[in-house]
Amino acid sequence: MVLLLSCGTAAGQVVIQDVQWQLALQLKKQKKEYHRLEKWRFPPSQKWKVRARAVVTLLNRGERAGRAAVLRYAFSARLRRIGQEGEGTWTLPFILEEKHVPLVRKNAAVEVPVYPNRVEMDSYLRRVYAMGYWPDMLSVRVVLSPPPGETFDERVREKNL
Repeated sequence: MVLLLSCGTAAGQVVIQDVQWQLALQLKKQKKEYHRLEKWRFPPSQKWKVRARAVVTLLNRGERAGRAAVLRYAFSARLRRIGQEGEGTWTLPFILEEKHVPLVRKNAAVEVPVYPNRVEMDSYLRRVYAMGYWPDMLSVRVVLSPPPGETFDERVREKNL
C-alpha cells in the first residue's frame, strides 16, 4: 500500500469535489437503475429491496494525471426506535472499506461509485429491526488518502441521507 500512496506529486492535486447518495430498487430479472436521493424515506422492514451507494466525484486540478488514489469510506446510521418521533442517535460505523482508483486524468473529474457491502448492510438492517430500531438517516464519510507530506484539505467529505 505504501507504493500506491507515494506515486508522485501529481496525485497531490486530486481532491474530493462531491459525494451524492443513489438508490436502486432490486427487482427480479431487471437491471438496477440508480437514482439520486436526498432524504431517507424507507419504512421499517425485514425485507430490504433497496440497494444504496454513494458516488464520490474526484477532481484532479493538476497538470498531470493523478495515479493510485485510495478512498477509505465508512457507512453509519442514525437509529430511532420504531414508532417513535424525533431524532435518532448516531451509531458507530457498521461498514468500513476502501477502494483504489487507478487514474484520474489531468484537469478532469471522475465519478467513483462506492457500494456498501450488501451482505453486511442487509445483516445490519435486520439486526437493528429485530432490536426495535430503524435508521432515520444514513451517512457516508469518505477520506482520500493524501500523498506523503500533503494535508487532508478537501480530501474528507461526509454526506447524510
